[in-house]
Amino acid sequence: MNRNKRKQQIMMASLQAFAKSGIQQTNISELVRAAQVSRGTFYLYFSNKEELLYNSLEHFYSQILALVDSLDFTLVKQREDYDAVVQDFASKLTEVIMPFGFFLKRLMLEMPEHKNLSKGAQLFSTQLRDILAARLPLQIDALRLEVTIMCLVGGIKESVMRFSSQRNYISMKTRLVEVSTMMLSNLYSDLNTNHITQDQAYLAQNLDNS
Repeated sequence: MNRNKRKQQIMMASLQAFAKSGIQQTNISELVRAAQVSRGTFYLYFSNKEELLYNSLEHFYSQILALVDSLDFTLVKQREDYDAVVQDFASKLTEVIMPFGFFLKRLMLEMPEHKNLSKGAQLFSTQLRDILAARLPLQIDALRLEVTIMCLVGGIKESVMRFSSQRNYISMKTRLVEVSTMMLSNLYSDLNTNHITQDQAYLAQNLDNS
């Protein structure tokens, strides 16, 4: 197994330990046991638990960014095409979130105000905004783009807090379809306008505060 795959294996296995025991309570012994590696192997990749935590979160962010970067608005010519893009995006987004669900929920409950984690979330939002701007076929109003980012990030948070279990997969996917639909509506339906409806702004605010 190459170095990158081994590192990813340790991260993904550790998510289960964090989800089971909590971020604060999980120690290195539990992490190496979950990953089925020695302590020496663990320390080849991570200097401590916190570094593993940050790397795992960055891995999650990178998958979301790559997924959003794969959106192709040029294929949307009519409503049927639009619906297909929405369904495909929501399905893939759900697949990305599911393995991280309980870990992310623990993280938001136990460390909501952690300085480094907050910086990481802000960087993620900035990168997400830049990727969306680059992917759009036309230039879009900055406020509309910010509303879209708020909706997507808020929708991910809400889905994690409500539906982070395999039993709730259908409900989680349904919710993400709703959020994705509004997001793509912002980016596609009215690309040639600068108008944000009151309903969209209200939903964005509430998702961001969820």
